[in-house]
Amino acid sequence: MLMQTMEEMSTAGELRRLTDRMEERFDLVDERFELVDGRFELVDKRLDDVSAEFRRIDSRFQNVEADVREIRGEIKSEVGQLRGDMKLEIGQLRGDMKETSGGLRDELKELRGDLKSMQRTMLYGFFALGGFLLTYAGFQIS
Repeated sequence: MLMQTMEEMSTAGELRRLTDRMEERFDLVDERFELVDGRFELVDKRLDDVSAEFRRIDSRFQNVEADVREIRGEIKSEVGQLRGDMKLEIGQLRGDMKETSGGLRDELKELRGDLKSMQRTMLYGFFALGGFLLTYAGFQIS
């Protein structure tokens, strides 16, 4: 080994120098990869935070959706109950109206009968008064 030629020595030195430079470059690449890995870890952490926030928001939306479904069910139930109550009340009102109109018809018939009776009474009264006046006038003339 001592007997190496200049050419061999320079080749070995050149090879060592290239090896050292290559190691330096690999070290630089390793440092940059570590930096990139650190950044990816930060991004992964942020994505985990975002995912957790989305899960929380999704949970809230599911709660809101369940509340909306519950409210819709209550509204449908209440509307159905109101419709039933309205139908019942309308039926009662119709019955009351029929009863009232029947009573009014009966009262109108009775009033017509009373009016006819009053008309007859007044007519007989006028005839009686006329006869009385004629009789009274006849006594006065005689």
